[in-house]
Amino acid sequence: AAVPSCFQVPLPDPPPGLLHNITNPDLRWLGFFGQPDLDGSSYQPADQVGFANFGCATDFPTLQQGAALGMSSFFRTQTFLVDDGGNSSTRVRGAEHDAAWSGHRLFPDWRERWEALAAELGPWVANGTVSGLFIGDELCWGGLPFTDLVDMATAIANTTWPAPSNGTGPQSQRTSRPIVHYNE
Repeated sequence: AAVPSCFQVPLPDPPPGLLHNITNPDLRWLGFFGQPDLDGSSYQPADQVGFANFGCATDFPTLQQGAALGMSSFFRTQTFLVDDGGNSSTRVRGAEHDAAWSGHRLFPDWRERWEALAAELGPWVANGTVSGLFIGDELCWGGLPFTDLVDMATAIANTTWPAPSNGTGPQSQRTSRPIVHYNE
């Protein structure tokens, strides 16, 4: 007999209130939002209320929606710094695609793009809305040279951020640098 996939096995509903009463301010339940699913739909911060109190945004309107609901977030930098050649769901702002190439690579001007994005993210980091930077997912598997990943991660990790504003964002008492996260 065939073994059913995890999508065919019914899972029990979680107990009522399992995540609704998160009392430890240091505990984060991650939910990804703004990222298109295979059918073109995307989760939004309001879809995550009661399930997650920490998100991953790919754009500033989604980041702002999460902040309004008290969620801090990772901000996904891959969208702005890595050219996927038009071969994945990564949305690229202002990129010309090389149809003959299929794999991830850094944009030639990725450092300038990062400096501009970091300046735009600065106030969000200062007030704790952005508490981490998600560099990307499976970039090396998709063809990005490991040395390029290291260069990008190092530049992001060495960014100087504004002092915490301590008063307006979801984590208004931010005291440390944002998390830098990568997933292969």
